Amino acid sequence: MQKQMNEIYSVNKKENYTLFEVLVPDLTGSLTVSLKSELLMTVGNGEKNIIIDLNQVNECDSDGIRALLIADRLCKNSKGRLIITGVQPTVDKQIINSQLEDTLTLARSRKQAEIMIQN
Repeated sequence: MQKQMNEIYSVNKKENYTLFEVLVPDLTGSLTVSLKSELLMTVGNGEKNIIIDLNQVNECDSDGIRALLIADRLCKNSKGRLIITGVQPTVDKQIINSQLEDTLTLARSRKQAEIMIQN
């Protein structure tokens, strides 16, 4: 298992998926550039299943939503899955306002997300 960290997120390679844990309270603007780049590299290196933990994120703007959509598309194109967990009420509201609750796969907990990846 490989672990990488910066100020914005940590990346932890597990057996069947890669875990991205966002470490900032605001997934907005320029902060998403680094995350999108890392997601592209991860899928480009052959990983097809990703869990993104947003437990520490209280604010997510259109750039943050776009990063999640890009990750979702990359995983689907690789015949894998993106599962988002730890969604706080303000971020959940942004997802609903963007009408993406049926597009993005959300899990109530990291454990539930791990189970969903296995199935």
